[in-house]
Amino acid sequence: MYAHGHPAPLNQIASLRSTKLVLWIGVAVLLLMVTSTAAFSQGITKTLDYPGASFTGPEDINHDGVVVGYQYKESDGISHGFYYQNGQFTSYDVPDSMGTQIRGINKYGDIVGAYTDSQSQSHGYVRDHMTGQVKVLDLFGVNQTYPSGINDQGTITGLYIDNNQVGHFFVYANGQKMVVDVPNATIPGDFSSWPKINNSGSIVGTVIDNDTGERRAALVSNSSWMLFNVNGQNSTGRAINASGAIAGYYAGGASGFVIRNGAITLIQIPGALATNPLGINDRQQVVGAYNDVNATHGFLMQVP
Repeated sequence: MYAHGHPAPLNQIASLRSTKLVLWIGVAVLLLMVTSTAAFSQGITKTLDYPGASFTGPEDINHDGVVVGYQYKESDGISHGFYYQNGQFTSYDVPDSMGTQIRGINKYGDIVGAYTDSQSQSHGYVRDHMTGQVKVLDLFGVNQTYPSGINDQGTITGLYIDNNQVGHFFVYANGQKMVVDVPNATIPGDFSSWPKINNSGSIVGTVIDNDTGERRAALVSNSSWMLFNVNGQNSTGRAINASGAIAGYYAGGASGFVIRNGAITLIQIPGALATNPLGINDRQQVVGAYNDVNATHGFLMQVP
């Protein structure tokens, strides 16, 4: 089974919905202090280009350095999941699917993501690394369920879109599901906010602040929500590791960031039109995607 250890009780997670603690001022002060000494990470450890693909999108990396994501080839016109380990790509598709994306992996190798069936309907899934069994996750009575993160206890987070086309975060553990809505905020209309969850149950995602209309990274930890921007610009939170380091991007994706231990590292790949960190593991290895004039490439980088 994909549940390892003991997931946090969902009644604790549910209490987040009644807690409104938006620490924009406090976080803004923190970030202003941090960005005054921010360092740019130099160089790419490795560019990840799936053979023959015009799009390579690494989405997550686990403790052992196994990278997962999805790629797209113009020749067949559909997406395929992939693993990357020890310099080798391995393709993965949910059986009988017409398109597969892998968005999250834990240290055991359990993965989550979404796939499209033969009727062009989207479904979420979780795959057990030991048995290879795929469990379909169509939660909340809709078929637009997009799991995007799984921690080592098997707790899953993601995004679902209700029948009114409104997005919500969710948490799923031990067969129980819970909606997690950020107070006075909405999911971005482009549905680009794929939340991740670490082993402490902290969740990172992205919302639109209804008070300002700005895109903000969102962190929930210790039963409180915090919304923040990097350098005062629209920001997207995409990943969090076991120690609480957060990765994402800002300024429309032009630059990436990692916030760790009160310091911020800005990630900007030379010559790239956009740099988007999407996953970070406990060894401070970051994966993501960058665009140039020719294609979308994956990258793997060691952050100091």
